[in-house]
Amino acid sequence: MMFERVEDHPVARRRGHFDSWQDMYERYRERGSYPLWRDDIFRDYCEHGVVPSADGAGVDLACPPTVEATIYMHHFDVDLYAMMPDISQPVAILRAKERDPDAGEMDFSSSPTAPDLAQVFPNATDVYLPELTHFIPMQEPEMVARYIEHENPKERV
Repeated sequence: MMFERVEDHPVARRRGHFDSWQDMYERYRERGSYPLWRDDIFRDYCEHGVVPSADGAGVDLACPPTVEATIYMHHFDVDLYAMMPDISQPVAILRAKERDPDAGEMDFSSSPTAPDLAQVFPNATDVYLPELTHFIPMQEPEMVARYIEHENPKERV
C-alpha cells in the first residue's frame, strides 16, 4: 500500500510518548513483534531509545515515528541503489525469511530485503536466515556482531 503523506503511514501514527521507559517496556513487551526480541535487547531499546520529552513530562522515542515512517517510504536525498555497485569492501546481507506476497506492508515477521540485493554489490554475500524475522539484530545480536567483526563475511560464522 502506498501512502502519499508521511502522516498517513502506520508507523507515523504509532505512539511516541510514554510516562517513562518502564511504561514503554510494560506496554509493549507482549505486543506485536516485540515478544520476538530478546528481552534484554528490548529492555535496552526502551531504556536507551527514548529522550526526555520537551515539556519534561515523560519520555519520547528518540527517533520520532514520523522520521521512521519516512525511511519506510523511501524518502531519501540520494539513490542508495545507484551507490551500491561502487562499494568494493565485503558486504554481508543478512536476510530473514522471504515475505509472503499476500502479507501486509507492516508484516515484520519476514524480510523486506530483496532476495537479489547481494547481486547489486560487487563483493557481497547473501546470508539467508529463514528462522529469523525482520528483527535479526534484536533476535541474534551476537551473530550480527560476529558478521560485523569478521574479516571475510563470505565465510559463514
